[in-house]
Amino acid sequence: MKISTRMPSQMALAARGFSLVEVVVAVGVVSFALLAVVGLLPVALGTNRDATQEIEAANLAVLLESDIRTTSRQFNPDGSSKSSTDGSPIYGILFDGWNASEAELFLDEGGSRNDAAGTAYTDRTGKYRITVRFGPAGGRNAIPLVILVTWPAQMNAAEASGRCEMFTSLDRN
Repeated sequence: MKISTRMPSQMALAARGFSLVEVVVAVGVVSFALLAVVGLLPVALGTNRDATQEIEAANLAVLLESDIRTTSRQFNPDGSSKSSTDGSPIYGILFDGWNASEAELFLDEGGSRNDAAGTAYTDRTGKYRITVRFGPAGGRNAIPLVILVTWPAQMNAAEASGRCEMFTSLDRN
C-alpha cells in the first residue's frame, strides 16, 4: 500500500477546475471573435456577388466576340466587303466592316436575349446592357471592336455600378 505524501490542502488544489472569472473571460473572447466573423459576413457576400457578376459579364463579352467572329465574310464583285443581311449567327449583330457602327443588346446572365415566354429583354427586364462598337476598318482591313458590358441594364453606361470592357479587332481579309 502506497501512502500519499501530499497534504489535504494540496490535494484540493490539484483537483480544482476553472473559476467563474476564467469562464467569463473565455466566453468573452469567443463572443468577440464570433461577432467579428458575423460582422464580416455581409461584406463577404457582397464581394462574392460582385465577383460573380464580373465573371458573367466577361463571359458574355467573350461569347459576343465569338459570335461576331463567326459571321460569314461576304464580298461584292469588286472585292469590297458587304454587310451580312443576317448578322452574326447567335445575336444577329450587323456590321459592314468599313464603316463605324454600334449595336445594343440586353441579356440575362446566361446570354439569352429572351425570357422564358420568348419576350425580348429590354433595359427594364434585362440584367446586362451590352454595347458593341465597330470602328472603321484600319490598316490591312482590321476592324476595331469594343464590347462594353454594364449592369444593371436599367442604368446607362456612365452611371452603371458594374462595367466590363473588351477591346479587340477583327481581321476580315
